[in-house]
Amino acid sequence: MAANDLLTMKQVCELVGLSHTTIHRLRNENDFPSPIKLGQAAVRFRRDEVEAWLANRPRVDERRHKAAASGA
Repeated sequence: MAANDLLTMKQVCELVGLSHTTIHRLRNENDFPSPIKLGQAAVRFRRDEVEAWLANRPRVDERRHKAAASGA
């Protein structure tokens, strides 16, 4: 595993578009990959696990999303 295959929490937040708090909540609900502990305070997430999680998220139905946004 190369060093660039491990992501910091900040990088994960940027990649998935969620806040640190939301990622912690999802982890507590067992709905997000667990990080790897590298030391006392250092943790990293495996890029492949985060990307797989993101790829498996449900898609938004664009028609339904546009209708809800327009108030229809």
